[in-house]
Amino acid sequence: VEDVNDCSPQFTSDNYNIQLSEAMPRGSVILKVEAKDQDTGHNQELEYSLHSDQNETSDMFSIVPDSGEVILNRPLDRERQEVHSFTVTATDKGPEPRSGEAQVWLTVLDSNDNSPEFEEAEYSFILSDQANRGQFVGKVRAVDPDMMEQSNIRYAVIGGNEHQIFSIDEAT
Repeated sequence: VEDVNDCSPQFTSDNYNIQLSEAMPRGSVILKVEAKDQDTGHNQELEYSLHSDQNETSDMFSIVPDSGEVILNRPLDRERQEVHSFTVTATDKGPEPRSGEAQVWLTVLDSNDNSPEFEEAEYSFILSDQANRGQFVGKVRAVDPDMMEQSNIRYAVIGGNEHQIFSIDEAT
């Protein structure tokens, strides 16, 4: 009895949900997908391919056709795009090839890769010469695009305060 190519490849999972740090270096293997085919011989041999569901994702990832290893081609940037999705396909090498698909959802985790920036380039406050010690003068505000760092911004006066006339609340 000779095998006919009557079975489609099936992935070990229909959906792959992974999380990666945006600090992951280019060239890293980020995932290894695997499919099985119930046929035998060439009808069982598989080749993997990748299809992007989003234009921005199309050149960010590639797949090794023989192994199913998904490679990161470009650095991730959570501040630009937090979720990527693409489809992996396993195609058998039978005379009339059959294929199966699985969906990959990749969530980019934040790393501290951005510096805080002040909302204004310059702040100007007017203070009376009758001001008392400890009097509120004004407020400055900085923002950090890194999600995890927003509450960790610390403020300090680092110049122009030789006589320690001014102080700043380091948290606010």
